[in-house]
Amino acid sequence: MPINVYIDESGDHSMTSISPDFPVFVLAMFVVETCDYCSTLVPKVYQLKHDFFGHECIPLHSIDIRKKRNNFSFLNDVDKH
Repeated sequence: MPINVYIDESGDHSMTSISPDFPVFVLAMFVVETCDYCSTLVPKVYQLKHDFFGHECIPLHSIDIRKKRNNFSFLNDVDKH
């Protein structure tokens, strides 16, 4: 069974000058079978993007989502969720 592996890091990876604004480092990994990725995950993410933005070209950047800015500023409006 073929698999897809995604690895990403976030946060402050410096050991000498840790940022007081975001003093964490995260290394995350996601493993999914290719058939599940193609048949389930991609269509669900595309549907989510279409439901909220009308197209699938929006990057899902966690900082923008967390800070409710740029394409995700609508999250500040409780009437829209």
